[in-house]
Amino acid sequence: MEGCGKGMNIVSDKYDKNEYFVPEVLVSARAMEAAVKVLRSHISVEEAEESGKVVLAVVEVDVHDIGKNLVKILLDSAGFEILDLGKDVSSSKLIETIREEKPQIVGLSTLMSPTLEIMEDTLKAFEDKGVRDKVKVMVGGAIVDEDFAGEVGADGYAEDASKAVGLAEKLMGGEEFEAQGSCKSCNTE
Repeated sequence: MEGCGKGMNIVSDKYDKNEYFVPEVLVSARAMEAAVKVLRSHISVEEAEESGKVVLAVVEVDVHDIGKNLVKILLDSAGFEILDLGKDVSSSKLIETIREEKPQIVGLSTLMSPTLEIMEDTLKAFEDKGVRDKVKVMVGGAIVDEDFAGEVGADGYAEDASKAVGLAEKLMGGEEFEAQGSCKSCNTE
């Protein structure tokens, strides 16, 4: 985090200022991922601080996973154990994974407006199947916003990959989503 993580923070800041664009972020993220793979073998289990277990998925029907992949890289580098279910993931697969893997957080992403309803239905399925109270749910994607997160009952919203790390850390600390669309966890700065 002191080396590569700081570099990714610089990339994120430049992206926020429209100095970098998606191609630069992707190249930086790939470099970060390669560095993490090399460095991981040099970190002993005692040195590694595991932050928690996170399941990541792009909701059913949606196949856009660039954002999810960036979140995965940054959460991994921040010490989270990541279970990446990929794209076009059904609510039943998510529920099965929650029951078997017992993550603390589920991160859901979508990029297409027709799949907003699927994201909402996924959270309802979590409730119906008795797993919603077992995980914190964070949502993101270009079409998602803080108001939508509040409407569907998510615990938090992150507008980009770098903010997802801060949000996950806050969710692990016990901060919860407030009613009426206001989310303490959403403001990560």
